[in-house]
Amino acid sequence: MSETPITVLVGDAYLCDCALAEREAALQVSDPDCERHLLFADECDFESMAVDLRSASLFALARHFVIRRAEKAKKPKQLAAWIETPLSEGTYVTILSTGMKATSPIIKSAKKAEVLTSLPSPKPRATAPLAKQILESEGLRATPDAIRELVARTDADLQSIRQEARKLSTALGEDEDSRPVDLSTVQQLVFSQAEETVYPFFDRLGERNVQGALAALTSLRDDPTRILGGIIRHLTQLSMIRLLLDRRTPAQTLAKQLGRPDWLVRRLIGQAKRFTFQQLTAALQRSIELDTQLKSGGIHPADAVLKATYAATLPPPPSRG
Repeated sequence: MSETPITVLVGDAYLCDCALAEREAALQVSDPDCERHLLFADECDFESMAVDLRSASLFALARHFVIRRAEKAKKPKQLAAWIETPLSEGTYVTILSTGMKATSPIIKSAKKAEVLTSLPSPKPRATAPLAKQILESEGLRATPDAIRELVARTDADLQSIRQEARKLSTALGEDEDSRPVDLSTVQQLVFSQAEETVYPFFDRLGERNVQGALAALTSLRDDPTRILGGIIRHLTQLSMIRLLLDRRTPAQTLAKQLGRPDWLVRRLIGQAKRFTFQQLTAALQRSIELDTQLKSGGIHPADAVLKATYAATLPPPPSRG
């Protein structure tokens, strides 16, 4: 059999799966009865399995161990030792990872044994041709603007593109006349994955940008109760920073006291400076009151989030007199 006993595939999840499929096809050609064992690195006891890999199988002439999530291995040195240890005749191992540091013992052993295959994710510009191939593999013919929209909505992630292609194939059925995919088809059936985190909303909130905060809020699919909890945490953090700024605390000291990266603290400082300490504590107090009402059933979660957003971003009403 021409396949190497061990190979390590590191990089883009879709490209690694394609390389794995090619390797498995080659093994099946040489031995149609080749056993396949799927394992996950964070669940394996590599020390005890090493004995099995050096002994022949009782039930098949060839066997293939597929080990996923190598980057999560609890004892990477034991897994790395496999790469430099001779295996029994007819035993094959494929190790997959979506990303490991160059200092990983697994990477070092794979490089030393010359069995490492690096498959980095393509740049966004190079994703469109691959997206076209993926769609064609599902029997779909997509227009250029549909492909561009699909790439944008999946954030140029090949694995997501494959999943969406399968979904489109199922939705469009087997009728050849309905197989073409145009822009409107993608817009109707593919949901955007590029902007799903709540952090842009918190940033607009801290910037006191009411329109930007509301726009970010409408794109979120998160639970309103969790969003309200996030608003309280964000305002608490900004209140702490505002208080320390009022005490003329240096930015470097702030980062150490808060236990946050410098780049994040600099961004939060910019937000905190848009408030006085009294404004922040007032917005925080209002958000806590809304959270109490929510937990007692006195207000709808979405209404609570909206009112907390207004409390943080809109200027306070003028005082009487």
